[in-house]
Amino acid sequence: MSTLASLWRILACLLKGGTSGKNLKWLLAQVICNCKEELKPQASVLLPGLLAVLASIDEGKCMNGLHLDVLDTILYWKEDITSGDLNIITHHLIRTCMENRRKNVFDGLLRTLQGLLELYGTIQVEWKSFETYYEDPHHETRNALFKIIKMISKTKYIPTVLSKIVAKLDTDPSNVSECFGLAMACGIPSEKGPALGEFRRYLEKCNGITSYVRVLYYASLGFAECCGEQEFRKIADYVTKVISYDRTKCLYILSCYLSRGRRSEYIVDMFDTIDLPHMIDKDQKGRRSGYFVMFDTIDLPHMIDKDQKGRRSEYVVDMFDTIDLPHMIDKDQKALLLVKHGLPLMDETMKRRCVAQIAALKPATAKVRKLVVDVMQKAYDELFTTPPQPPAKRQKTETTPILSVSRDDIYTNSILTCLGVYAEDANEEVAKVARDALEGNLDKDLGASRDDIYTNSILTCLGVYAVDANEEVAKVARDALEGNLDKDLGGSRDDIYTNSILTCLGVYANEEVAKAARDALEGNLDKYLGARFAECFLLAVYLPAHTDKPPDVCVCVSALLEMLFGGVRGAEGFKEIRLREEPLPVREEPGSRLLTLSRTFQGTFGSYSATRGRTRTRSNPSTVRSDANNSAIDVQISIDSILHTLLDFAKTSTDAARSLLIEVLRSVLSNTKFDVASTLVPLLGTLLGREPTDLTPLYIDICRVLEGKVGLLAPVERLRALTAGSEGAALTRLLYEEVAMRCLGDAIFQLGQPEDIQDVVMNETATFSIQDLKHAFGKLSNWDDLALQQRKSVRGTLPPLWTDRRDFITLLDSYQAPENAEIWFDKMAAAFKQQPVNSWRWLRKADQWPRRHFEISATTEALSWQHDPTETMPSQLFKTSDCLAECAARLMIRSSYYNSLQLSEKDDKTSKLSRSHELRWCMRANEMGIPNLALQCVERNVEELSGVETLAWLRQKLLALRQTALERENSELLRDVLKKAEKCTPQYSHDPSVCIEMYHLMLLLHNDLNSLQHHDLQTILVAVHRSSSQVDWNTCSKDAISSVFEIALGHYDKALETGTTDTDNALANMSEVVTRAAALNMPKTDLFLAVLLNRLNGFQGQLEWETTRDLLEKLAPILPTLDVFSLGLLEKNAHKFAAELQRTLAAMLPKDASVEKYRRCLQLVCDPNHLLTHYCEELVMALRNRDGSRWKSTLDRMTEKIFDNPYAGPSYKLLDKYKDDLYGMYEFEPTSEFASRAESKLRSIVSIRRDPQTTLRLSDLCPTLLGPIEHTGVEKWLGLRGVKVIKFYDKVQVFTDSIRRPVVISMLLSCGRTHRVIHKTGEPLTRDAASQRVASALYATAYTVTLLDEESALIEFLEGHERLRVMIANTCNLDVLHGVNRPADCLLVVSPSASSQAHEQLCTKVPANALRSAMEQSSSCVQDFIWKKRKFTDSLADMTLLTWLLGLGDRHLQNIMCSRVGAVRAVDFGDVWRCSELPARLTRNLLAVTDTQVLEARLHSSLSAMRGSALLLEAAVRVAFHWMEPEIEDQMRHVRGILRGNMSSYDVCRDVTNRSQLKYKEKYIQLLERTLGDSHRDLYSVEEQICCLLRHCTCPELLSVVRAGWEPWV
Repeated sequence: MSTLASLWRILACLLKGGTSGKNLKWLLAQVICNCKEELKPQASVLLPGLLAVLASIDEGKCMNGLHLDVLDTILYWKEDITSGDLNIITHHLIRTCMENRRKNVFDGLLRTLQGLLELYGTIQVEWKSFETYYEDPHHETRNALFKIIKMISKTKYIPTVLSKIVAKLDTDPSNVSECFGLAMACGIPSEKGPALGEFRRYLEKCNGITSYVRVLYYASLGFAECCGEQEFRKIADYVTKVISYDRTKCLYILSCYLSRGRRSEYIVDMFDTIDLPHMIDKDQKGRRSGYFVMFDTIDLPHMIDKDQKGRRSEYVVDMFDTIDLPHMIDKDQKALLLVKHGLPLMDETMKRRCVAQIAALKPATAKVRKLVVDVMQKAYDELFTTPPQPPAKRQKTETTPILSVSRDDIYTNSILTCLGVYAEDANEEVAKVARDALEGNLDKDLGASRDDIYTNSILTCLGVYAVDANEEVAKVARDALEGNLDKDLGGSRDDIYTNSILTCLGVYANEEVAKAARDALEGNLDKYLGARFAECFLLAVYLPAHTDKPPDVCVCVSALLEMLFGGVRGAEGFKEIRLREEPLPVREEPGSRLLTLSRTFQGTFGSYSATRGRTRTRSNPSTVRSDANNSAIDVQISIDSILHTLLDFAKTSTDAARSLLIEVLRSVLSNTKFDVASTLVPLLGTLLGREPTDLTPLYIDICRVLEGKVGLLAPVERLRALTAGSEGAALTRLLYEEVAMRCLGDAIFQLGQPEDIQDVVMNETATFSIQDLKHAFGKLSNWDDLALQQRKSVRGTLPPLWTDRRDFITLLDSYQAPENAEIWFDKMAAAFKQQPVNSWRWLRKADQWPRRHFEISATTEALSWQHDPTETMPSQLFKTSDCLAECAARLMIRSSYYNSLQLSEKDDKTSKLSRSHELRWCMRANEMGIPNLALQCVERNVEELSGVETLAWLRQKLLALRQTALERENSELLRDVLKKAEKCTPQYSHDPSVCIEMYHLMLLLHNDLNSLQHHDLQTILVAVHRSSSQVDWNTCSKDAISSVFEIALGHYDKALETGTTDTDNALANMSEVVTRAAALNMPKTDLFLAVLLNRLNGFQGQLEWETTRDLLEKLAPILPTLDVFSLGLLEKNAHKFAAELQRTLAAMLPKDASVEKYRRCLQLVCDPNHLLTHYCEELVMALRNRDGSRWKSTLDRMTEKIFDNPYAGPSYKLLDKYKDDLYGMYEFEPTSEFASRAESKLRSIVSIRRDPQTTLRLSDLCPTLLGPIEHTGVEKWLGLRGVKVIKFYDKVQVFTDSIRRPVVISMLLSCGRTHRVIHKTGEPLTRDAASQRVASALYATAYTVTLLDEESALIEFLEGHERLRVMIANTCNLDVLHGVNRPADCLLVVSPSASSQAHEQLCTKVPANALRSAMEQSSSCVQDFIWKKRKFTDSLADMTLLTWLLGLGDRHLQNIMCSRVGAVRAVDFGDVWRCSELPARLTRNLLAVTDTQVLEARLHSSLSAMRGSALLLEAAVRVAFHWMEPEIEDQMRHVRGILRGNMSSYDVCRDVTNRSQLKYKEKYIQLLERTLGDSHRDLYSVEEQICCLLRHCTCPELLSVVRAGWEPWV
C-alpha cells in the first residue's frame, strides 16, 4: 500500500509541474480521466495535480476536450478542496463558454460551470472574466454573457458588476434587469445603494407602461426591494391598464413589495385600485393562477398574527370588502386559503357569505376538498368560542308566480327543488325553498340550530366530508367534529358527530326526494319527444326566468335536460345500450399504434393505444371486461355514461350548457312531428321582450334554431336597441336579420330605396343641460357603420355636448341622480359628490349580459375615486366605436373631479392630460364630420392652453371652421381660416408633425378657394420637406404629408391640362414630388408615379434634353421597384427622349437574367401534348381564315415555347418528331393546295389520341427547375415578399376538367410554407394582371398574376378559398331551372312580366339564407361566424366598387370565392370592360350574409375615398391598361365619370347598352329608364351614386332579365 501511495503522490507531482513536459501532463490527465471511477478513492491526492493542469492554460486560450474531461472527473469525484487554482479554472471556463456559443455546446459548458460553482463555494469570480465581451454589440454575445452572469449571481457576488450592469440597461432591458436583480440580492451595501438609485432613475425614463412594468418585474425576480414606494404606487395604477400578460407581472411586483412586511395607508386601498373582481371576470378560461400569486406571497397569516391584539386591521377588512371573496371562491381555489386565514377578521355578513359559498362547493379533487374542510374547521372552532350572531336579515322581494303556488303542490315543489340544488347564489328565494326541502332532517337532529343557515352550512359541509372517499379528508373533518363533541349547540341533546353524519345523509336523502319529485313530474310529461321538450322548457326556463333574480343558465339547462331524459334514462334497456357492442379489433403488429388524427379512427372514449399503453378502466363493475380484448379501444361505454358526463359538464360551463341544449333541440326537431316552434316561439317572444339577462343569449340561440317569426319582430327590434353598443349587439343583430328575412321576405334585399329622412338643422343657440346630454347617449356610437344620410339625420338631433368647467360643476352639483343609479353617468356623478355607493351592486350590474366595456370602465373609474382620491387620472382613451356623447360626458366629469382635488404638484400634469384627452375627442369629432361639436370642445379649452398645445388645438378649430364653411358655401369664412393658418403656423415651428398637418390644411383651403398658386405650393413643399426631416414618424401619421403630395400633383396636372405651364416644367415638378414621396416611403408612391407616367404618355412631341436628364436622375432610385406595367409604359415613351438618354434609360431599366431564365422555364410547365394540340388548332383557324400574319405568329410562339426552348425536358423532346413538318410549312401560301396539305398534316397531329394526364413531373418538363434556385430577382417577380424560394416540387397537378388544362405548381419557401401557383395558358391574361394592379390601388383584396408571355401567366393559388356556388350547393339544390318556364335569355327583356314571374318562382326554390347557413356551418362558434360576416361585408363592398369601376361582367357564382375568414373576392377578370346587365353582384344570398346598413356605410366611405383620390386612381387605371390604347378611352370616360361624380351606374349602363349591338337594346333602355330614370343627375353626391348602384343591383325587374347562367335568383 505504501508503494501505491507513493505512486499516486509521484503522479500528482508530475501533474503539478516539475520537469515534466506538457504532453506528458496531458497524457497522464487523460489516463486518470479514463479511470475516474477506479481512482475515486485517490481523489484527494490526485485532485491538486489535475487542478494544476487546468490552471496552466495560457491566458486568452480556451479549454479543449481533455480539459472538459478533467472537469467532469473533478465533478464526479466531488472531493472538497481549497485551492487558488479554482479561481483561474473558473476564469478559463467562462472564456470557453463565451467562445463556444452554439446552443448545445454552450448549454453543456454552462452546466459544467454551474456544477463547479456549486461544488466549491469558495470560488471567487472576477469581473475581468467578462470585460472582453461586455462591450461586444452582437446580440448573440450579449445573450450568452447575461446567461452566465445570471447563473453566477444567483449564488455569488461579482465585484463591480452592479455598476457595469446599470450602465447597460438600455441595451437589453429584460436580460439586464434580471441580472441587476440577482446581483443586488448578493451585492455589498456600498454598491447596492448607488446602483439602486441609478436603476430607479432609469425606470423614470422608460417609454410606456409595458417597458416600465417588464423592467421592474425582471429586476424584482431577483431582488424584491427594487420596487420602492413610488414604484409600488405606479404599478398599482398600471394593473388595470395593461394586457393580461403584463397584469400578472404587476401583481407579482405588488406581492413582492407586500412580502417585506411594510404597511402604509396606500396599501390599504391597493385592492380597490387593482380592481381584482373585474380582472377575474375578464378572464374566463382558467388563466387565474397567475393573478393569485399575490395571496401566496403576502403571507396573510403572518400579517393577521401581527394584528391580533384586540385590533382589527382596517387594511385587511377593506381588502376583504373590495376583492369580493364570495365571487372569487368559485373562480380560484387560492381564494379558499385567503378565507381560511382571514376568517377571524371578517365582519359577520362577509363571514356568512363566504362560508355559505364554500359549503355549496362540489370539488372534484381531494386536494380542494381538504382545503374546504380546513376552512370549515376554522369556522367550526370559532362557532364555539364566540356567540353566534343572528343571521343577516334578507330583504323582502315580491312573490313570484312560482312561489305563489302552495308548497304542498308536488309540481311546484319538484321544480323548486330541482332548481334549488344548482341555484343557491343565483336566486335567493328559490335557494331558500330548496334549502328548506334539503334540510328537513335538521329539525329532528339539530334542534334550535336549524334556523341558522350559517351553522347548518358548516355542519352539513363537515358531515359530508366526514364520509368522504378520501381518507385524509375524512379524518380531518372527523377530527374537527370530534373536538367539540361535548359542547352544547343551541340546546341540541344528541351527539353532534352523529347529527352531522345524519345531516349528510339527510342531504342525500333529500336529493333522492327531489329526484323522486322530478320522477313524479316526469310521469305526467308527454311521452313524445317534441312535446316533452316544450313542456320542459316551460318548467325549467320560462317560469324561472320570470322571477326577480333569474337562475343561472347552467341551472336551467341542467334541469331541462334532466327532466327531458329522465324517463328514458330510467329504463333498464337504455342503460344497456352501448356506443358499440363489439370492441375495436386489435392490430397484431408489434409496432402498431393508433393514430387518433387519422380519418379512420372510430373510438372517441378509448384508451391511448391498442397494443401498448394504458387502458381505460371504469368504476362500474358491470362495464368492466376481463376478456382478451380488454386492451382494445374502449368503445363499449354505455350511452347513459356519455349522457351523464355531458350533463355534468353542462352544470359547470355556460357555453357547454348552451351548446348541448341547442344540439339536443336540433335533434328533437329532426325526429318529431310535434310543432315545437309554434309552441315555443310565443314564449320566446315574451322572454325577449323583457329586460336582458344572462339567459337572453340562450333565448336567442333557441330562436335562431326554431326559425320562428310570429310575434318576434317587435321584441327583437326592442332587444336590438337595448343591446346597442354592447358585446351582445352582434348576437342580437344575427337574430334580427334572420327574423326580418322570415317576416319581411325578399323586400329587405331591395336596397337603395329613397328613405324619408329629413335633414334637421341643429339649434346652435341651444343651451347645455345634463338631461339633453344623457338623451344623446348612444346616438354617436358605431359611427363608421352608419350611412351618410343616417349620419346627417343624427347630427341634426344633437344637443350641445360641451360647456365650460365652472358651469358643468354647477350643473353637476344640482343634478339629482336616481337612487338606484342604473347608468354609468349617475354612478360617476354620485362618486364625484362623494355620496355612498354600493360597489358590489354596481359591479354586478355592469357584469351582467349584455356587457358594455365603456360602462364597466366608467363604473370602475367611479369606484376608484371612492377608494383612492389621489389616484392618477387614467391614460386610456375611448374606442372609435364608443358613443362620442358619452365620451364627452365622461371627460367632463373626470376633469371636474381631478380639478376639485387641488393637488398643486399634480395640477399642471393632470390638466394637460385632461386636455389631451379632450383634444383627441375633438379630432374624432372632426373625423366624423361634426364640426359644431368640435368647436364646442375647443371653446371650452382655449383659455387654458399652454404654448406647446396651442397649434394642435388651433388646427382642430380651423378644420371645424373649414367644414362649417364648406357646408354653408361660405367662401369668406374659408379665406379667414386660411389667413389664420398662414399667420399662426410659423409661430409654432417647434412641433414639426403639427406643422405638417397645418401646411396640409393650408393646401386644402387653397383648393377649396381655387386660389393655389405655384409659388405658394413651392413654399409649402419646402416647409413640409424641412419639417419631415425632423418629425418622429412613430408619433406622426404619414397621411397628411401623403395628401400634400397628392394635392401638389393635382395642381401640376391641372396646370398642364389648362395650359398654364408646359410639359417640361410640369414633369420636372411632378418628378420632384414623386422622388420626395419615395424617399419618405409613402404608401401611395406608385400612384404618384402613375400620374407622372400618365402625363408622359399623353405628351406628343420630344422632351428637352435637360428635362429628360433630370427626370431620369430623379426616377433612378425607384426604377428597381417598378412593376411590369410601369416599366412597359416608360419603355413605350422612351422615344420621346433624346437618343443618348434613350440608351441611358435602357441601361437603367432593371434586367435580371435569372428572371428571364425562370420565365422560359415556367412556360414549359404544362401538358406538352395539349399545348401542341392548342397551337395546331390555332393554325387550322388561321388557314380557314386565310390569315397569314396569324399563321406566322402562331408558329413563332410554338417554336419559341416548344421546340427552341433551351430548358425543355424529355417530354418536349418527344415532340421534335413534328418539328420538320411544322417548319416546312412556315411560309404561308394563300392557295387551296397549301391549305389542304397543311390542314391534313395538322389534323394528323391533332388526331393522335392522348389520354389526359392528371399529374406531370418537372423532371420530364423542365429539369432545370429542380436545380438550385438563383435568388436575384425571382421572388419579386413572383410577387413574394420577405421570403425566398427554396425549391420547386417535382409533382405538378393538372385540372383535366378545364378546357385550358391549367396546372398547379408548388414551391417550398424559406419560411417553411408551401406556396402554390396556377399556370394558365392558351388565353390572354393581361387583363387579369392589370385588374389586380387596380384592385391593389383601391386597397381591395387582390391576388398575384405574373405574366410569362402574352398568352400565359402564373396566378396565385388562393389557399383556403371556396367558390360561392359550391358553398351554396352544400345547403340547397341549385338545379331548379328545369322546373320553371323561363323565357330564353335573348327574349327576357321582350317579355318582362313572364320574366318577373319566373324570377319569383326561382327565388322561392332557393332559400335566401343558403350561403349564410353554409358559412355558419363552417364556423367554429357563433363569434367566429360574426367575425366572418364582418369580413364578408367589408370585402363585398370593395368587390362591388371594383367590379363597377372596371365594368366587369360575368360575375356568376363560380367567379366569386370566399376565404376561411369570410373575405369574398372576385376571380377571373377576363371580362373586364365588358359590362353585363348589372354593375355588380348583390343578390339575395350575398346580401343575407351582410348587415346591409354596414354594407351601405362601407360603400359610402370607400367611394368617398375613391372620389377624393380621383386623379391617382384614374392614372392607376390608365397605367394598368395602357396596352389597350386607344380602345381604353371609352372605358376611361366611364371611370372618370364615376370618380368625379358625373355618372352613376344607370348612366354607365345606359351608355354601354346604347353603344352595343344587342338585339333588343331599346327594350332594355326603356326598362332602365322605368326603374332608374328618376335617379339621373348632372352631378351626383356620394349618397346618390351609391343609392343608384344599390337600386340597380337589387331591383327585381332588372334581375329578372339577367341571363340564366348568372343565376340572379340565388
